[in-house]
Amino acid sequence: MANIELKDVLSLYRTPTKAEDPAIESKTILKRIITTAATRFPRIKTIGFLTDIALPEDDGDLHFFIETEEGADDPTTPMMVCEIQGLFKVGPDKKEDPRVKQFRQLFGRKVIVEALFRAWPEHLRDSRQPHLFEFHPVLSIGAVGEAPIDFIDRVVWPTGEDPDEMARTFDAVTSPPKSLKIASSEGRIVFQTPSKSMKRENYVHIEGHFRGGIKKAKSGILFDLFETPTGERSIQCFALKGSSAHANVATMTAGHYEIGALCGLDLSALLVEDPTWRTQVSPVLEIKKLSD
Repeated sequence: MANIELKDVLSLYRTPTKAEDPAIESKTILKRIITTAATRFPRIKTIGFLTDIALPEDDGDLHFFIETEEGADDPTTPMMVCEIQGLFKVGPDKKEDPRVKQFRQLFGRKVIVEALFRAWPEHLRDSRQPHLFEFHPVLSIGAVGEAPIDFIDRVVWPTGEDPDEMARTFDAVTSPPKSLKIASSEGRIVFQTPSKSMKRENYVHIEGHFRGGIKKAKSGILFDLFETPTGERSIQCFALKGSSAHANVATMTAGHYEIGALCGLDLSALLVEDPTWRTQVSPVLEIKKLSD
């Protein structure tokens, strides 16, 4: 029933000491996860125990954590970070989505989680559960053998994020951390920086040019957004099938666009012999055509 093994995902990252560079612990396991998910990647499904629920964040998102049965009894084993977007309205009139009550009833149970698999250096050391990989956004969750709670309508710009924020430059979104060197060492992928940190923005708006041409996959649509109408630099974008953005992307025509999205790492660029940093936006959360 599960596309990927939760224990595999949890083995990919451990919290480094202050003197260590962060790393992906196994290229072999990362490749296995991607191969197992196959043409549906980055959409994955796995099974674990819902053992921890965090308080809502300022942007209205909700984090929770799942573990393997063995890991739940071992405090040294990391939990898997999962995030449902925009379940809470923010501001003075805070309200929770009616599905939250149903979700909380899953606490302590064996659950199936369907989500997008994402790697991004946002919380390598400084969160409740430091991580490089996460299930974000969560698309559904349900107890094994029961109907899942569907959250695909939450694959939108979060309620607490500024919808009118200025678009980031291509450099800001695509450039690697300063002085970063990526090395393959004994089956690991090590991110070497003088600061030993890789903080990066999470939700972004970016302007660019669509020249036509989309690639359909079982999980959604891929397309390239170019920095200029004629230049070579581009960023790969992924729109999830079933999301509101997917319908808009499917009817895109050539032109100038602003895209709101989540940033992530293109994992295929890390699995080659000489791994490189390549940002992608996955998933696209909103899209707007601009006048030239």
